[in-house]
This record gives sequence, structure tokens and C-alpha cells, in this order.
Amino acid sequence: MNMEQPSEPPVFSSDLLQTTHRRSPFRVLLMLLLMVALIGICVFSGLVPRWHQQQQLHAEIRDKGLPGVTVIQAKPAKGTGQAMLPAEVKPWVEAPIYARISGYLKQRFVDIGDHVQAGQLLALIDTPEQLLELAKARAQLEQAEAALGISRITAARWAELLQVAGVSEQDAAEKQADFKLKTALRDSVKEDVRRLEQIQAFTRITAPFSGTIT
Repeated sequence: MNMEQPSEPPVFSSDLLQTTHRRSPFRVLLMLLLMVALIGICVFSGLVPRWHQQQQLHAEIRDKGLPGVTVIQAKPAKGTGQAMLPAEVKPWVEAPIYARISGYLKQRFVDIGDHVQAGQLLALIDTPEQLLELAKARAQLEQAEAALGISRITAARWAELLQVAGVSEQDAAEKQADFKLKTALRDSVKEDVRRLEQIQAFTRITAPFSGTIT
């Protein structure tokens, strides 16, 4: 029998191993660069036609004059928590104020919304005709007072003469009657003056109670 001798294991040179180790990272880096370049080319080839299409669309819109539309995203509004409802405010007591005398509004001291007190002066009315009547009545009162004074003196003198029989009783009675007539005339004119003065007081418009001008 022939006994075969075992074959010797292969021997690798150290230079060959170093060369193989040096080339492996370079190949990996080269493959990565190729992959990145390939991906970039694919992305670029996909974006360029889309960009070109958008440019054509914008140009077509400008040529046709189509209106542009701005789109915004709807968001819930922040509520204030207050509900605004229509309402009407009415006072507890309301009194319309009218002028009790004809004339012209001379001065107004308040406006809508002002708060006033009871009896406060609100406005003044100018009444030239009423003032003329009042002045005429006062002049007539002075005349009546003067005539009454003369009639009083005359009646007193004639009463003294009647006691010494210096005048007749009829004459003395006439002087007394004239004195009474002048007295009644004076009282009538005096009442007329008082009435006109009361009317003149209506030229001052005052607030009937405290409140707000509406």
C-alpha cells in the first residue's frame, strides 16, 4: 500500500493581503458616490419637468388674465365670552319739557346725556314781545298810582271842606267815587303786571326732578 503524504496548506503573501485590504474601502466609497450621483440624477430628472410645467402654467395664467386666488387656512377664533344683544333702556320716570311761552331759544346750558339736579336751569327763552307788554303794563301802573295819589288827596280835601260846609255833599261824594274808581283801576293794572311777570318767569326752563337729559 502506498501512503500519500498530506498536501501542504497554501501560503499567502503579506503584500497581497495588504493590497486587498487597501482596495476594499476605496471600492465601497466609489460605490457610495455612484449611488448618491444616481439618486441625484433621478431627483433632478423628476423635479425639472415639474418645475418646467409650473412655469408654463403660470405663463398661461398670466396670458389668459385669470384671477389669482389666495388661500388661507381657517382657524377657530378666540371667543371673548360676551354676547352682544340689541336692547333699549327706558327710564322709570320720564317728563317731556315744553316751553310755556312763545319766543326764541336764547341759551342752552345742558346737552343730551348730561345729569341734572331738580330745579337746575336748562335753558333761557328770549321773548321780546312779552317784554314790551310787561314794560307797557308797568308804565300804566305808574300812571295809575299817580292818578290814585291825586284822587286820594282831592277826596280828603273835599271831605274836610264838607265838614265846614265849604262844598256840597254831591261834590264830595263825586270825589270819593273818583278815588274808589282810581283805586280799582290801579289794582287792575297791578294784577296785569303780576300776571305778565309770572309769564315772564316761564322763560327760565328748569329740570322738574333729578335725572339725565334724553
